[in-house]
Amino acid sequence: MFESNTYQGISFFPQPHNLIGVGQSIETSFRSENEFKVWVAQQQRIEELESRVKVLENNSRAKIGMSVQICDLNNPKYILKKPISLLVFTENGEYYASLVDFDVFGVGENEISAIDDLKGVIVVYFDSLKVSRSKLSDKLKAKFNLLQSFISNET
Repeated sequence: MFESNTYQGISFFPQPHNLIGVGQSIETSFRSENEFKVWVAQQQRIEELESRVKVLENNSRAKIGMSVQICDLNNPKYILKKPISLLVFTENGEYYASLVDFDVFGVGENEISAIDDLKGVIVVYFDSLKVSRSKLSDKLKAKFNLLQSFISNET
């Protein structure tokens, strides 16, 4: 009754309706070649949008950071004189908090645990620099002095 047409390697048979009935394949549900082309274009657009969503989802799990300020080090021996800015980001499902200028970071299952881990690292780093202060290179002395501008040791 209808002649078979092919578009992009798919055969279709124009039908007088647009619904897919029992026993019909998708190729037999289009009334015209133009209708079929529109459907193909829509499917391609859907695939493109799904691909973009995957990229966005991957980017949201990748190194996208946020700046956070901390006001304490969770240690009664140390008081912060002023807030310290950190960078918090995720990578491969783990959270990282970084004190970028000092090349130290904390790791955790979430943002809070990564920040808490970093607070402990900052204390150890500060103590290490303080103990070996007389032996530090000029670069490390500058880092220690900068840390001292943020941290007050109460012992």
